[in-house]
Amino acid sequence: MHPIRAELSKASDMKAAVRISLVLCAAIYAAVGFFGFLLFGDATMADVLANFDRSSGAGVPQALNDAARLSYALHLVLVFPLLFFSLRVNVDELLFPGRRPLATDTRRFVSLTAVLMAVLYALAIAIPSIWTLFEYSGSTFAVTISLIFPGAIVLRYAIASSMVFFLQQSFRNPAYAFMSMAQLKNRIARLLKLIRN
Repeated sequence: MHPIRAELSKASDMKAAVRISLVLCAAIYAAVGFFGFLLFGDATMADVLANFDRSSGAGVPQALNDAARLSYALHLVLVFPLLFFSLRVNVDELLFPGRRPLATDTRRFVSLTAVLMAVLYALAIAIPSIWTLFEYSGSTFAVTISLIFPGAIVLRYAIASSMVFFLQQSFRNPAYAFMSMAQLKNRIARLLKLIRN
């Protein structure tokens, strides 16, 4: 989202862009579900794309089957650069924090791209079916987004704000640091006592 916002001429257009994107995605998903049900009827699988498999016995004409497979391949080809862009930027920030932007360092850009592409290529060869990847990534991402990220964000800001308060108080009164450590020791002892009981 941040690179998209940087590309907009006015930052205030971001709300409109997000709303339009969500409406378009919802309309496309609803249309795929509706027409998938019209095409396959009661034989519609949970994943509509699985109905286009030749072994499903759905009785789909070969031309429609090939068109669905071709559109899915085109989708993967067009989506990959977007996902790879964010992957490369995040891995760069993780491995090289505080360095100059990746776009200005050609050597780091090319080497990071080559390494990531090699890893992704090896994974593509090692994983026998893309459906396996979708199953694991779907379950992992759902849990991560709904449970882990909110807790991590709260913990990060709670720890950061408590550390800032602790450092401010410690600089004002050095005895505060020793008192806080003693209080922390007592709290940990009480917590361990509660866990044992």
